[in-house]
Amino acid sequence: MQRNNWTILELYDVLKERIQNGDYVPGQKINQSELSKEFNVSRTPVIKALGMLQAEELVDNIPQKGYFVHTLTVKNVLEMYQLRVVMDQIIVKDIVRNIKDVEVDELEALFLPFVGQKEIDIGEYARADMKFHRRLYEISKNHVVIKLQQYFGISYRYYRAGFAFPAHETLPAHLEIIEALRTRNLELTTELISQHANMTKEKIELLYESLLAIGRDPEMISIGEFQL
Repeated sequence: MQRNNWTILELYDVLKERIQNGDYVPGQKINQSELSKEFNVSRTPVIKALGMLQAEELVDNIPQKGYFVHTLTVKNVLEMYQLRVVMDQIIVKDIVRNIKDVEVDELEALFLPFVGQKEIDIGEYARADMKFHRRLYEISKNHVVIKLQQYFGISYRYYRAGFAFPAHETLPAHLEIIEALRTRNLELTTELISQHANMTKEKIELLYESLLAIGRDPEMISIGEFQL
């Protein structure tokens, strides 16, 4: 990037966006020297920006090896979905109250390209799903929940965790939630959003308990080892 005087916070924002957009994948080493050249800065601000990302568990600093994009463990993912269920319960009334027709249309437009497809591109679908959940947080205007999702990268972590159910199964659920929002049906929206999050949480809970039963530590095992 041809500019000078990048601040630590600006470097942090750019690197975080790259991680959350999937430009850097879990387990990938982040080359400090290349970043220093790219941004025309010394390694010091790069290391400080990476340290900020490490504090948010988006990167890991492995001694003698360097910084790597964080790999989610089974325990990470379970905790994430437990938080998601609570957050969804908090914001659903605000979403129904605040959402505008144009915003309902925007949400629907994320998923319409997949309707009728025999083979759904999982990468494209995952990005649509990530945008969908981010947008719901924004529409709620609950600043505490928005800050939580931004700090912990909740939407990104859903995306990186993968999907416990095939896209063809979750697509109808997304469209049902959108239609419930279109009619401002709070009871139905609450029920559908709760079902949507709990299905995955319960499946990960079963995986977590099965690992404990055979003496494996879910905190040490990458979610990437499993096809949920």
